[in-house]
Amino acid sequence: SDYLIGTDGMSFDMIASLRSQYLLGKGSGEDFSELKKAFFDMPLELQKHYFPNTGRITAGMDADIAVLDYIPETPIDRNNLLGHLIFGAKGGKVHMTIADGQILYNKGELTFTFETSLKNQIKQAAEKLHRSYYG
Repeated sequence: SDYLIGTDGMSFDMIASLRSQYLLGKGSGEDFSELKKAFFDMPLELQKHYFPNTGRITAGMDADIAVLDYIPETPIDRNNLLGHLIFGAKGGKVHMTIADGQILYNKGELTFTFETSLKNQIKQAAEKLHRSYYG
């Protein structure tokens, strides 16, 4: 059966979700074929359907990119990428994110000028959500 890997909102770390899926036995096995299907192939099919101008890094295509802060000790290729993500890229630490051609996060800092305002809004929303659950 087909499935996707995601988060429930408790965490934003897709690498941790991938690792959990592997450790729980869903799609485990050294060839990683089921995990590859769930983590890359199925999302790509949905992406092409709903966002047809995405999926490739070429001129004229929309691109949202996250660059992990991970320098491997061994070579990476398409056959061992999932192994590197599961066993090497611990914590899913991000170096840079780019959305719609704009660098939004770089080396631990948001790049847009309203960061403080945004953090305050996030804090207020979190406090409101907490009060709605716990009074």
